[in-house]
Amino acid sequence: METIRAAGVLYEQRGPLVFSASVHLAILIIVAIWALVSPEKEPEDFNFELVPPPSGGFAQPLAEQPLQPLEKIKYERQPVEELPTLDDIVLPERAPIKVEVELPPEPAPVEEPKIVVQETKPKPMSFEEYLKNNPDANKVKNVRKTPEPSNRPKVDLTKDVAALRQSLSEFSIANLPATEIESYSLADQSALSGYIASFKAVLKQSVANHPLRGAKLSALVSCDIAANGRVSNVRIVRSSGDPEFDRKVLAGYGSIGTFSRPPKGSPLIGLEIEFVQ
Repeated sequence: METIRAAGVLYEQRGPLVFSASVHLAILIIVAIWALVSPEKEPEDFNFELVPPPSGGFAQPLAEQPLQPLEKIKYERQPVEELPTLDDIVLPERAPIKVEVELPPEPAPVEEPKIVVQETKPKPMSFEEYLKNNPDANKVKNVRKTPEPSNRPKVDLTKDVAALRQSLSEFSIANLPATEIESYSLADQSALSGYIASFKAVLKQSVANHPLRGAKLSALVSCDIAANGRVSNVRIVRSSGDPEFDRKVLAGYGSIGTFSRPPKGSPLIGLEIEFVQ
């Protein structure tokens, strides 16, 4: 089948060529037959006629005429007026311009009024008359500015200070040693203790419950709290012995992410908190 198709394609390509060659061959055969059959033409006779030359013989070339010299052109220089120089130019004098400025009239002098103060001499007064006119002058007034001490009960802050120190001892901060925290005022110590207590409360809610299997579990965890409250660098300092409990504690730290800003705006680096359950 492919051979027949190839033969058909070859025939389609060679068909026009065969037709063109057949037509040209037929034309050549017709021309050859016509050349053999047609009679030969007789050669034509050429007639030549002699014409006499013009009168005067052959044309003579014109005689060369000598060239006449050209007249010289004379140039006459016309006098040129010299241009004036800067020294020759005289500028006219300009008349001075006078500008008259009218000044405002001077204000008329104003006479300042004279104030006449009449001095009145105090009338002499005896001491008895002075006491008569000022009856309170003989009394001694209390000029004390500080208030008198009141009998207020004294507030005993011993228990509060002891509780504050106890809460401060439950955690440690690497960049804030205990000696530096003790140098804080009671208000700053209370603010720091309250901040750590709030952080532990949120952490306790974030850590998933772990079933107790006998003794309590205790894990010491360290973290960093930046100035903006971001919690990072969480790690186990002392394991509880239960890997599942340690994992839940770390997951609780991770769920917090960002807490409120620390007091005084200073970061807490290496904040160690013991998490007990």
